[in-house]
Amino acid sequence: MSLRAIELKTAESVYRQGNILVNSGYLTPCIGIFVYHPRTQRVFAGHFPSSDDGMLEKFVRRAARRFRDDSRDTIVYLAGNSRSRFGPDDVDPRQERDHVLRLLHAKGLDGGEIVARWSPLETTAYATLDLRTGEADLVLQTEESLRSDEPDIFYRGPFRKALVYAPDWNPNGERR
Repeated sequence: MSLRAIELKTAESVYRQGNILVNSGYLTPCIGIFVYHPRTQRVFAGHFPSSDDGMLEKFVRRAARRFRDDSRDTIVYLAGNSRSRFGPDDVDPRQERDHVLRLLHAKGLDGGEIVARWSPLETTAYATLDLRTGEADLVLQTEESLRSDEPDIFYRGPFRKALVYAPDWNPNGERR
């Protein structure tokens, strides 16, 4: 049976199970979230333009209900949320990231594992999750290269190892 791919659009969320590869779509200031249950191969995934618009909170409430009995066994993957070179300067990604983590805690989705790989400044992330194997991967590239024919990718690999090979950035997505 072949693997079916689903790519999320901005402001979209999906609940899926089985033989599927979920793609976050490009996340620059946007936040990508996968709430994954390995044993049942279920995911509730979303791509959100901001953490403060109510859509993300609604998503987290729905995810908490869907995984109510399995919340200790979930893995929550978080990605994106970079300050964009082309966006407003008044957005502080650290506040948005803290808000997301508070939401997960408030709704009981912090009992399992949370793997956050926030993007460094002026970069874009693209995350994938194979529901069959549980393998999560991440691509990080400069935001500017989205507008060119040659992407400037500085990380491509396992989600959990992201940013290890970007020595001038810290795990909070800030230049050292």
